[in-house]
Amino acid sequence: MWPLTILLIVDVIFLAVFALFTYESIRDQEQRAHKVGMGGAAVMIVLAALILAVPVLRWPIAVLFGVVILLGLLFFIPGKPHPNALKGSLGSMVGEVERVDERDTVFARNRSLTPGSEVYRGHRPNVAMVATTFALPSMLGPHAEPEPDASHPPTELDPRRASEIVKGLARHLGASQVGICRVDPRWAYSRRGEIFYNNWEEWGKELPEPLPYAVVIATEMETKNVGAGPHTPAVVESGVNYARGAYITTMLAGWFAHMG
Repeated sequence: MWPLTILLIVDVIFLAVFALFTYESIRDQEQRAHKVGMGGAAVMIVLAALILAVPVLRWPIAVLFGVVILLGLLFFIPGKPHPNALKGSLGSMVGEVERVDERDTVFARNRSLTPGSEVYRGHRPNVAMVATTFALPSMLGPHAEPEPDASHPPTELDPRRASEIVKGLARHLGASQVGICRVDPRWAYSRRGEIFYNNWEEWGKELPEPLPYAVVIATEMETKNVGAGPHTPAVVESGVNYARGAYITTMLAGWFAHMG
């Protein structure tokens, strides 16, 4: 009797794994993954019926489960890490790397289409949505570099506690993911190349090295809108997330300023 019980328990565990995989795939709006999960769950249901109805198949099914479990355990055996991966971005470097002049980037060289042109006008409702969503970062820009609160000395916080507060605030503001990392100054721009507020005297200005740490956030994009690319919904979704990112980072910058 015990082999039957063990087989059914293992089958139920596999069924639960496939069901969870199906649920997460549907929630993430995956186009094909949920079908794999549903197929796996169906197979587990059929195997459960065979285990109960055809005793002669129990041992072959037990061997099948054993092989699957063994192969699954092999994936948990840690392999030797790639030496380049351990170096982070340095592992992909070839030769000496110099900081990039922002004036050479695509965005700085060709920020937008010529206003008033036929292509620029396009379908006005679509153009209006794109213009509106991408406008918010520029509107918030002047507020993204607030001066520290001079009326109080900088607040001393334990780094671990400070990280918890910053990450919690970022998630509350709408970040899907947030992390804190060291900054490699080689990946920071060397000179100013983009101008947003007619401050052309800044163009080409040498930029100082960045601060040693950075807060990095990510916002989740709507799958259906992104899948509509290259049409307007994909562009609007991009603009909406730029706006979210601008809002979150401006608020975080304000927190740091008020902390001194």
